[in-house]
Amino acid sequence: MVNPYQPTEFRFWLEGIENNWSSWNVDQYKDYTGLRTGQYTFHIQARNDTHGKSEIGSYSFTVKPNWYESKLAFILYSIFALFGLLVFSIFVQKRYRNEAIVLKEEQKLSQEEIERLKNEKLESELQYRNKELASSTMHLVQKNETITKIKQELDGIYQKVKDAKIRRELRKAITLINDNDRLEGEWENFAMYFDQVHTNFLKRLK
Repeated sequence: MVNPYQPTEFRFWLEGIENNWSSWNVDQYKDYTGLRTGQYTFHIQARNDTHGKSEIGSYSFTVKPNWYESKLAFILYSIFALFGLLVFSIFVQKRYRNEAIVLKEEQKLSQEEIERLKNEKLESELQYRNKELASSTMHLVQKNETITKIKQELDGIYQKVKDAKIRRELRKAITLINDNDRLEGEWENFAMYFDQVHTNFLKRLK
């Protein structure tokens, strides 16, 4: 005997996800979540005691990719990536140029410091030479003054002495004092210092 109250049962099959039909049940709907991008075909069939099994109904549909998985999104990703690489390249080049400029400035400062130290050393040596020259000149002047005084004293004694032998000895002494050869060595030293200060040393300083 047919039960008129027998509910209609359904079974489902999503081709592409499931391998076979689901079990019969009275649910009139079927949920699918998290479907991947692709083509699917949904099959459904009903049955009851009055009409038996119905024909299989099929519906094909396409799950499109999310917006962030679309071709346009990938094109935008590529553009952003290229833009990022360009910005990074510009940043690296700018940083390299800045580092090169800093290095060049440091080298310039180092060279200037070396030149400054050289100039200070040359200036110090020049001052030292000038002091030597001044000291030598003063010594020579004092010596000449002393010799002049000695000569004057000998001249005075020569005028007062009557003894011929003593006068001859005094004349010899005065003649020796007048001899320019006695001062030649001092003048050579003076000339040497003068040449070092005003010729060779200035040439090095230049």
